[in-house]
This record gives sequence, structure tokens and C-alpha cells, in this order.
Amino acid sequence: MKKLVSLALATAMTMSLLAACGGDSGSKATPDPSVPNQQGGSNAITVVLQTVGNNMDPCFANAITTTTITDHIYDCLVNCGLDFSLQPGVITSWEQPDELTYKLTVGDGFVFQNGDPLDAGDVVFSLERLEDIPQAADLYARLASVSAEGSVVTVVLKEADNGFLRELAEIPAMSKDYCEEVGDAYANAPMGTGPYQMSEYIPGEKAVLTAWADYPGGKASIDTITFKAIEEASAAYIALESGDADFSDVDAPDYSRAQSNDKLTFTQVDSAYTAFVSMNTQAAPFDNANVRKAMAYAFNTEGYLSVKGDNYIAIDSMFPMVSEYHYTPDNAITYDLDMAKELLAVEGYNENNPLTFTISGYSSNDVVMQAYQADLKSIGVQVDLVTQEFGVFLDNMASMNFQMLTGGWGDTTGNPLTAAECYWSGSFGAQNISFYENAMCDELYNTAKASNDPAKVMDACHQIQEIAWEDVPMFPTFGRSDGYAYNKDLTGVVIYPSGIVSFREAKLG
Repeated sequence: MKKLVSLALATAMTMSLLAACGGDSGSKATPDPSVPNQQGGSNAITVVLQTVGNNMDPCFANAITTTTITDHIYDCLVNCGLDFSLQPGVITSWEQPDELTYKLTVGDGFVFQNGDPLDAGDVVFSLERLEDIPQAADLYARLASVSAEGSVVTVVLKEADNGFLRELAEIPAMSKDYCEEVGDAYANAPMGTGPYQMSEYIPGEKAVLTAWADYPGGKASIDTITFKAIEEASAAYIALESGDADFSDVDAPDYSRAQSNDKLTFTQVDSAYTAFVSMNTQAAPFDNANVRKAMAYAFNTEGYLSVKGDNYIAIDSMFPMVSEYHYTPDNAITYDLDMAKELLAVEGYNENNPLTFTISGYSSNDVVMQAYQADLKSIGVQVDLVTQEFGVFLDNMASMNFQMLTGGWGDTTGNPLTAAECYWSGSFGAQNISFYENAMCDELYNTAKASNDPAKVMDACHQIQEIAWEDVPMFPTFGRSDGYAYNKDLTGVVIYPSGIVSFREAKLG
């Protein structure tokens, strides 16, 4: 599964990946009054995110920022290591007696923050509840049955799926009793088996987590983590430099300042981030392939790099640039305004009948889309740019309530099927946010999903990418490396290539 990333540089990717829902906490550190944000000697940190969403269910929100917060509250069913290798989570071992059946053993010692022990029934519930979550319902739809006996959960798939176990790395373990007791309120009053509890939450503004004193793995070293929303990258860095924050991603223009600041630690690595433009292929004007192609020809990816920053690169694939499946087909479209205008003319668009549409986004100062708007205007296309609150953007995206949208997401599991799902009709509103239908792509996706032959999977993924450039339901724009800066006294931070950041093992001083 991919999770959307707030633009600007926000939840960027880096040093490690999806053990994202796991990890033991460390021993308590001694507070140091000289460290910023430790008023009264409290062992607390403030973490800047570009957005703090309006829903704290990580499956529903489907956003890197939300997962960064909730991964401290919940444990996931399985984890991924730095090299994308599968590791135990709530499910401590598994076996596959046949191509459709998985036996998942639930570990001992996991306890919910209300004192209830986690059992296999909670794991069954955590999977079954996905049926009612549009962003994750495609995973539930693959299941023929889910049952529990003792500590073993048996999952039978409808068809072979070599990516199934990886998908479990994004599923938090939920308490069946708690969720049924509080109803929909569970989302913004999360209660899991992780080392932190939610103590304050103001949607769109901040989320405050407090170390759970009775965490079975030992109380976390950092007592309080405040996740604070600051949309503008420059303002986020100022908060960091002034001591009002302890951790933030850093926009490229501020790299040198961060590197030269002896009070900060700076790091930069390649990420699994993929930026894109997506079109609603189910409605005019983007139900027309020539119109979609024209939009891709009008996008000056290389030219727009000048306003994106030195840490961005142009890409030609929805498969992350750090993935071995990243591939540039010979038919990949490159910038050509004359070709864009010619294709639009073929479809009847001209100065007397101009193409008009709206581009939805969630960054209030998206200079790339402003430049794109100007390029489109030069060939007679009239575009309105609409900025939406991140939660509203996600709702509209999942419900097909848009014409064109721009965004970016991070790969959290290293599963090639995740990127392939962008073009699979079974993933409408989840990965396939262009609502694209293509029988050949569906066949190739199913081939890749069912095969255990790496060469067949690679070939199917390459063919999907070639078809993608022929039909252009969405097109990739930028990949990037990402920079982060943080309080030099803060150690043990884990930053994943997806952009998920974990402070479970972090210490001050």
C-alpha cells in the first residue's frame, strides 16, 4: 500500500522503512534542562509535520503523517525491516500450507492500553473492519475467510497473492471490544498496544502523545511527543532553529543552514517518494486518452525542477526510484507543448472551445502547479487551482470527486504490486486513484500477484508501465532525496524511506 505524503517536503522518506508499526522502547533517559522543549525538566520533544489530519485511523487516513503519529500508539500485524524484509509484529510467525492459506500466530504479551490482552479475535477484527474502509477495502476483498483458533489466525485468500503478507505491515492491531464500545469515536481516540497513548488531539493542529507507563516492553524514554502541524517549510525550519521544535524535515534551500548549525543533526538519503498528477478517467474531460496525453506532454518536468529544489529529480515511473522495478519505457512522454496542443485540437479543443478544468491539491503555495497552469494557459487551456484541507482532499480523492489532482506518496512495504495497483481496476479509490480500467493491466497485475517467479513479476510490471504511458491515467513527476534536521541531543530516531518517522527508541541527552 502507498500512503499519501503532504507536499512541500513534509513527511519525506529516508533511513529505514516499515518496521514502522513496531519496535521495543528503550530505558528512560535523565532529563537535561538545557535541551529545548523540556520546560520544567520534562523529557519532551516537539516534532513538526506539514499536516496533522482530521482522522487518526491510519487505514482510513492513508497518509504518511497520520501513520507517523499512530505508529507510536498501535503495533502492526507484521513489520518490515530497513531492507524491506518481513519481520514479526503482533503476528510473530507465519506459515503458508498452500498458495491460498496463511497460518498467522499471534504473539504473547501484547496488551491494550486499557489493560485488556490482545488475542487472535482482535487480529480477525482488525482485518474484517477493513471492509468498511474505502482506502483499505481492496485488501479485505481478497480474503475468502478469516478465522481464529487459539493463538492462530487462518486467512484463506480468494486467489494467490504474493504480496499479502507485506500488506499486513500497514494494518494496526485494534481492540475489537473497544472499537465496538465507542463506535466511530475510536478513530480520534485511538487505543492500541504501542508505547504511547494519545493525551491531546486537535485536528489540523496537533497531536500529543504520552509514554504509557505500563507498556509491557518498558516505558519509552521520551515522556511526551507533540506532533505539531506547520505547513510552510521555511516556518518549520525557523521553529527548529529557534528551539521551538526538536525535529523537522528540511527544505533543500535550508540544507546548508542545517548542516552548519552545531545545535542540530542533519541527514539526507534517497526516498521512496513518488509525486504524480492523476486524472479522473471516469468523467469528462479525462475519460479521453488523447486529452490525458496532452496533459502529460504539457508538463515540463525537467523545467519545473528549477523551482522544486536540488533534492528532486524527474522520474518516468510510478514505481519508486529506490525500487528495482522502477523502469523508464521507450514510450514515456516528455515535454512538448506543440504535441499537447495538437492532441487537444484533434479532440475539438481550441480557442473557441477551450478545455477547462480544476486541479485539486493540498499545498497552498504549489509553485510547480502554478507553472503548469501558465504552460497550459499558453496553449489555450483554462485551469483553476484549488487548495483543500488534507482530510477533505483525501475524501474527495477516494470518492472520485475531482477532475485532476496532484500529490505524492511513499511506498511503505516494498511490494511491487502496490505501484502496479495504480492501474488495477480492483483498487478504485485506494491505489488506483484515477479510477482507470484496462483489461490488459488487470491481467498483468493478476499475473504478477499470483507468480512466485521474480522474472515474471518484473516483466508484468514493465508491461504495465508501458501501457500506463500509452493511456496516461496518471503520470509520475518527481522523486527525491530528503533532508531532516533535529536536536543534536536527540538520538535513536528511525526515519524510513516511506517518510514514516519513529521515536519509539528515541532518547534525549
